Amino acid sequence: MDHLKLYKTLTNSIRVPFYVMGALLLLLWGLLWVWFLTNQTGPTGSLVAHFRAVGVQAALWFVLTANCLQVMAFMGISSYLAAYLMHTYRLSAGATALPLVVAGCGVIGGSLVGAASLARPAVCPWWHWPLWGVGAERP
Repeated sequence: MDHLKLYKTLTNSIRVPFYVMGALLLLLWGLLWVWFLTNQTGPTGSLVAHFRAVGVQAALWFVLTANCLQVMAFMGISSYLAAYLMHTYRLSAGATALPLVVAGCGVIGGSLVGAASLARPAVCPWWHWPLWGVGAERP
């Protein structure tokens, strides 16, 4: 009887998905560590020296900063959009899923259009100005 009670407690708990995903991610991390780090050949040097060599490149810092700002903006907008829809239109948490998916598809579509416009500079050259500001190379 105690095993059944323990099972019901574990399956009804909200923590179980986090434990399962955490265990799977740790397993994946371990496998990637074994597969990729043991099979690499290349220059053997200090990790700190490698980061120093890479860190002096300005383009890396522009791209890293732009990526951080983009992720922060997306997380802020996606969390605010859900709260806004729940408060203003009295939607449930499940009903906000479709607008959030549409917003996410818009972000992905915008990334694809931005990459395509950089590949063909004659299409819309004015689009390149903000992309140059975040570290993209000029054609």
